[in-house]
Amino acid sequence: SVLGKSLTETVLHEVAVLRAIKHKYLMEIVDFFEEGTHLYLVMERMAGGDVFDRILKRKHYTEKDARDFARILLEGVAHIHEQGIAHRDLKPQNLLLSSTDDDADIKIADFGFACRVHTPMSLTTRCGTPSYVAPEILKNSPYDQRADMWSVGVILFVLLAGYPPFVEENQMELFARVRSGEWDFAGKEWENVSPESKEVISHLLVIDPVCRWTAQQCLQSDWL
Repeated sequence: SVLGKSLTETVLHEVAVLRAIKHKYLMEIVDFFEEGTHLYLVMERMAGGDVFDRILKRKHYTEKDARDFARILLEGVAHIHEQGIAHRDLKPQNLLLSSTDDDADIKIADFGFACRVHTPMSLTTRCGTPSYVAPEILKNSPYDQRADMWSVGVILFVLLAGYPPFVEENQMELFARVRSGEWDFAGKEWENVSPESKEVISHLLVIDPVCRWTAQQCLQSDWL
């Protein structure tokens, strides 16, 4: 192939994962083909852009919109995990909106880091995005799908507050805060947010992955 072997393998891996775990809240691959020096993925059209840009535009979500968003995100994540897959890079940039009019109609995208989990706490590759990566990954400890639930907690925090729970200019200081689990609901943005939503986030941003809520537990919470 004229394509680099590693790049081709990455693309084919993503295609294989998405075709194996089809779901209404996951991005669908329509087709893929190689042409000259390029390999093309044809994805379904998502006209609303990504959630990161939507948060920048809105500053933060209302609690009602955040709740609607959370239900969809958690249903998608629950399906991924039920299929024995860890996404490993959940963040607003990888959540795409179907239209410019709906802030909650999302689909989960970018499965380039996705990996099958054969046994609990069996993954070791250090990957993810700094502000959203779980502490067990930063500690170089074995991990599994529960690392995704930490990322979901960060995403829900950002939706409701407009900023992440861990903010540091220096990446090493950021990682130190994540590893120690130093965060709170101290900002004025949280004054009118329900205790039920805070409960979900509090059960996701837990250092010990064994104690962290699963997607199904979140969906059964009083908030959702």
